[in-house]
Amino acid sequence: MKKSFVILVCFIFCHMAFGQVHIDPILVDVEVKPTWVGCENETDPMKRDQCLQKNIAEFFKDFIMYPEKARKKKIEGEVIVQFVVEKDGSITNIQIIHDIGDGCGDEVVRAIQHLPKLIPGMDNGQPVRVLYKAPFHFKLK
Repeated sequence: MKKSFVILVCFIFCHMAFGQVHIDPILVDVEVKPTWVGCENETDPMKRDQCLQKNIAEFFKDFIMYPEKARKKKIEGEVIVQFVVEKDGSITNIQIIHDIGDGCGDEVVRAIQHLPKLIPGMDNGQPVRVLYKAPFHFKLK
């Protein structure tokens, strides 16, 4: 009896350890791009994207703070980030593609971490993971 139990436990653990792990691909080109809650009923893809851009810009306008170190050094420029909009609309895998330094990239990452859930992208009628890239401009006034 003990021997059977040990063999069964071994079989289960081996199956878990060596079984295939299925990870959904991250897509770039999808039928319906992710969007902001409230923009999902827009049927024109261009207007839907404009709605997303407007809402994201408004969210970040009030959320991103110019890092003091960058302000003192008069650093200006563009930070480019990419992130994944998951099938449930959450944001993951935030990466800085281009940083101007002195805390600007870190500030963009901090702000993105506070984005509300989006309406996920769709492909073949199913929610999918979508890669999203965005520029953030830092300009002193």
